[in-house]
Amino acid sequence: MENGSGLSRIERISAAKLGELLHAAFASSVMPEFMSSLPVAALDGTMRRRLRSDALAGQAHIKTGSLNDVRSIAGYVLSASGQRHAVVCFIQHANAQAGQAAQDALLRWVYELPGEPNAAPAASPTPTPARDRKSTRLNSSHRCISYAVFCLKKK
Repeated sequence: MENGSGLSRIERISAAKLGELLHAAFASSVMPEFMSSLPVAALDGTMRRRLRSDALAGQAHIKTGSLNDVRSIAGYVLSASGQRHAVVCFIQHANAQAGQAAQDALLRWVYELPGEPNAAPAASPTPTPARDRKSTRLNSSHRCISYAVFCLKKK
C-alpha cells in the first residue's frame, strides 16, 4: 500500500479482500497489538462520538478513513452472541459524507447477528463470508457502496 492507510487514489482493494486481510491479521500472533491499535466504538479515536448510546458501544474496534467522495470503515465487531466478525464498508459517492448512518447501521446489524452455537474450529485459515456485496449501486453511475462481513472462528 502506498501510505499504509488503505485509502488512496493510487491503491485499489475490494471490501472482500480487505476482509480477508483482517481475517489473516486476527489469526496472526500480533492480533492483540493490532486490535488494540484500532479505535473502539464510542470510546476513542475517530469512533469516539459514534454509537455512544448503542449496546454496540465498546464492542467494535473500527478504523475509519475518508477522501473526497469516499468514506470507509474496517475492523472487528464482537456481536451480542459473542461471535467476532471482520467488517469492511466503502462508500464512494458524491454524498459519501452522508454515509455514516449506513455504516453505523451495518455495524449494528453485525452486532445483532445470531451466534453459531457449538461452532467447530475452522479446519483452515480461510475466512467464512457471512455477507459480501461487491457493488450495490446507488445510481447508474460507477459510484457504489461495497461491504463485506466475515465470521471469524474462535481459536
